[in-house]
Amino acid sequence: MRQKEEADALQERHYHAQQRMIKRLEFQARRLKDMAKAYDDPGQAKRAKALESRIEQMEKVEKVDCNENRFRASFGGGDRHGRIALSIRDFSFAYPAQGSRPQESGDSEQSPDASRIIFDHANLDIEYGDRVALVGPNGSGKTTLFREILKNASWENETLRLGKSAKLGDYSQLHDVLDHSASLINWMCAATGLIFQPASELLHRFLFKREDLERPISTLSGGEKSRLQLARLVHAKVNFLMLDEPTNHLDIQACEQLEEMLEEFDGTLLIISHDRYFLDKLVTRVVEVRDQKLEMFDGKFAAWWETRHKEAVERKRGALQLHSQKGAAEQGKTAGAIERDEKKARQRELHRMRTQLRSLEEKIAKLETKQIELSKQLEAAFTGGGAPEALVLSRDFEALNAEIKGLYTQWEELAAAVNE
Repeated sequence: MRQKEEADALQERHYHAQQRMIKRLEFQARRLKDMAKAYDDPGQAKRAKALESRIEQMEKVEKVDCNENRFRASFGGGDRHGRIALSIRDFSFAYPAQGSRPQESGDSEQSPDASRIIFDHANLDIEYGDRVALVGPNGSGKTTLFREILKNASWENETLRLGKSAKLGDYSQLHDVLDHSASLINWMCAATGLIFQPASELLHRFLFKREDLERPISTLSGGEKSRLQLARLVHAKVNFLMLDEPTNHLDIQACEQLEEMLEEFDGTLLIISHDRYFLDKLVTRVVEVRDQKLEMFDGKFAAWWETRHKEAVERKRGALQLHSQKGAAEQGKTAGAIERDEKKARQRELHRMRTQLRSLEEKIAKLETKQIELSKQLEAAFTGGGAPEALVLSRDFEALNAEIKGLYTQWEELAAAVNE
């Protein structure tokens, strides 16, 4: 939020500097036009036209919108489905060797040895109104499970059984449900069956302006594509939402609005997300992809996280104790010596992490100082009319800002590890 405020303040300064330059150029162009008419001088008219052309070709800095832009929508309206939302029974899936096809439950034509097994006879039950987080390491099969459910789940499928009255709505983090060659309005009309006017009103509720309607979807930012997917889901009036990393491209305000929409949603939720705060606020059960199975944990995400963290600490402590005991047996160390060794190992690790943390802080401070200097140079370039130089500086500023954001992410993760 602090970075956004600083970026908005910088954009506001750039906007006003550019507007002053535009007014000066427009004034000069008007004077030249008047002189061209008064003295019948084609040269002055040509210079006036060149100035107007310069203004038109200038890359405009947008004025910061100080008003709060919020979605005006909800996921309500879907009919309640039966008790069963999703029932998974003995589900198996493996990625085959190159050139083969994927193995699924009941597929015995290929050797498991030639495949990377993702799920092995996994089971899961989700009922109406459950709010479930699907968690696990990257590559464990979360998105694969989503894809298989969307592709194959039905009431008739005994392995992936979808509730008979369940109406699925899905959000993909890859935005692969969008036709990137189509315009916003054409895609929305095709995806929802709406005619132009109600489709444009729906897009407007998700902060798209009239001039955005004919834009190709390929030109949208990640956040705009996210809002477009959410608009489709709102119209669909579904009762079972499957969301894959829905907050990835949204800003803080949009994330908060999405949280409110999902809190009001009275259907079934199945969510993949790395946003701990988002999950803890919404879900009441956690399903973990673990050892090629699906393990259910009843409770909030924070409770599951604490349970797994304690298990990890115990495993690490057990490994340290085993190592220390072996060393003690070989060297005749006392229990006190073992404890001191463990303490020293923890202190060394903590010292290493704190050193790395200080190094990150120093690097961030240097880059932020450079960012301020670059900001002043950029403002001077806009004020002085040096458009080519301003463009280069603007690119450097964006690259520097991205680097600082990445370092802040590293710092937050490391600081959390130190606190733990």
